[in-house]
Amino acid sequence: MGKLIIVGAGALGREIFHLARDIIDDDGFESIKGFLDPDPGALKGHGIELPVLASEADYVPENADRFVLAIGNPVLRESAAARLEGRGAQFVSLVHPSAEVVGGAKIADGCVLAQFTMLAIGASLDPHVFMNVGSVVGHDCVVGRNCVLSPGAVLGGNTILSEQVLIGSNGVVTPGRKVGMSSKIGAGSVVYRDLPAGVLAIGNPAKYKPVSISNTGE
Repeated sequence: MGKLIIVGAGALGREIFHLARDIIDDDGFESIKGFLDPDPGALKGHGIELPVLASEADYVPENADRFVLAIGNPVLRESAAARLEGRGAQFVSLVHPSAEVVGGAKIADGCVLAQFTMLAIGASLDPHVFMNVGSVVGHDCVVGRNCVLSPGAVLGGNTILSEQVLIGSNGVVTPGRKVGMSSKIGAGSVVYRDLPAGVLAIGNPAKYKPVSISNTGE
């Protein structure tokens, strides 16, 4: 048994809160303890009667704490996870009851599978991957640490994403492609060829250009 702490109290944090409430009994948590956020008033007016405990930079994990990230920018996800893990934080995965995880798929700690997502046979998610509503990871895909799949994003079979990749809403990576670290695929774009690290790919077929790694979030 543990107490869940949501790292980030913005819009995504509120979404994760409601997702966690749907599944919390199955995951064995006694309660949701609260949020970590640099803004102590982040939840004001949103009807969530839980505290912002501290900023992520200042919080010292307790033994019963279990964490999940609610940060949409993959680069910021990585830095927050690394700092908390360095203090001994234990992360848990949240899988909504409507998500479909086919036999043989692997989910590392700290992942979130939101409503109506699908993780196909033989696929694997590294730590802290976020699959937003309706996103699909095809068979035998490998999704790297802190990747973010926006609503409706689709990875064809045998796709490999390096760490900290962001795929915009309804973006598609066709089967067998490789996407380099910290690259971003724009909403509605379709990727037909491998992408190097640190690029922004837009269009159908997607064309890419270099982008600052610090700007790969949405």
